[in-house]
Amino acid sequence: MAAKIGISEPDDSTDELIRDLLSLMAEEQQDFTQTFTVLANYINEKSIKDDGHCLPAAFTPWIDRWKSTLTDPNLSKELMIQTNPQIIPRNHHIEEAIQSAVSGDYQPFHDMVEVLKRPFDQTLASSIYALAPKEDQLVRQTFCGT
Repeated sequence: MAAKIGISEPDDSTDELIRDLLSLMAEEQQDFTQTFTVLANYINEKSIKDDGHCLPAAFTPWIDRWKSTLTDPNLSKELMIQTNPQIIPRNHHIEEAIQSAVSGDYQPFHDMVEVLKRPFDQTLASSIYALAPKEDQLVRQTFCGT
């Protein structure tokens, strides 16, 4: 988990930093995958910017604390890029591919498979496959019943 926040050599304070981040993510209802992508982009920024790919202002104290622990921000960013996928197989895209296949259109499935071959590709960070589902796209029950 330390690598996900760009720390290659964790110390005693790393566990607390990670716990605090996970708590903050839960409180602010932030997407797990997207949070780490955004954090990598914040390494060289002075403050949280409102660019459509941002975290709530509540993250500012944590980000300041996190940045103060990084010895080499560029190496940390590279570690984060290597560790954190830009895209994951999200249920709403899987459901869309299944429904299309049931109707005889296998293209959404093929498109998703091609993209998932490159989960760490930085160009995918702004693709539809990187987006968390909107409220109306939430899959409340998967095909296996979970």
